Amino acid sequence: LTVFTPRTAKTVQELYQRIQKHRADGFSCDDEERDAGVFCLAAPVRDLRNAIVGAIGISGITERLKPRQREASVAIVEAARQVSMALGAFAGK
Repeated sequence: LTVFTPRTAKTVQELYQRIQKHRADGFSCDDEERDAGVFCLAAPVRDLRNAIVGAIGISGITERLKPRQREASVAIVEAARQVSMALGAFAGK
């Protein structure tokens, strides 16, 4: 794997573990893994077949966004859920 910062996953196993955590959480987080000083959150947007067709995310300066991760992730997950519903996701559930 290409390592961009000290926080980048260095092995396939480490990357897989992070992906599993993101799936369980319902959103993903990039804590300076690509660029030092940048913190990102994103949640998947799904269509009527429950396929991921996009994402809603936010990026910001780590020292400003990371302390508000909880509030921001809740808002992003909800926004992604609303867009997903507009695309027909969750209709049968």
